[in-house]
Amino acid sequence: LAHDLPGGTNPNTGMPFLGDELRSFRGLFANAVYDYYGTALAVGGGSASVQETVSDALTASTSLLRQNIEYHLVLTRRIYAVTLSAEFMHWKSEWYRGESQTVNFIGAGSTFVW
Repeated sequence: LAHDLPGGTNPNTGMPFLGDELRSFRGLFANAVYDYYGTALAVGGGSASVQETVSDALTASTSLLRQNIEYHLVLTRRIYAVTLSAEFMHWKSEWYRGESQTVNFIGAGSTFVW
């Protein structure tokens, strides 16, 4: 995630921009699956965190993503040529200015292989 500033003055503070800055971030993702004779259960999740730069902190009109967190659970069952699946996913995003958003998703489907 790069914060590439061309220079000039910050309109919110009247101070000069500090120049080109790179945002640092870190994250992880893990997934595990257990399969027992055509029935599989998968669980997993991940997170990404972004470090705010000095220029980000000086700009009051924009909000930078601070952290995303996601986890999911998927159950599948294969019956001959049909695979049935059900999924639950939870996603949460938080920003540096205090905003947050949470999404919960539940889905089901089937696949036919011929």
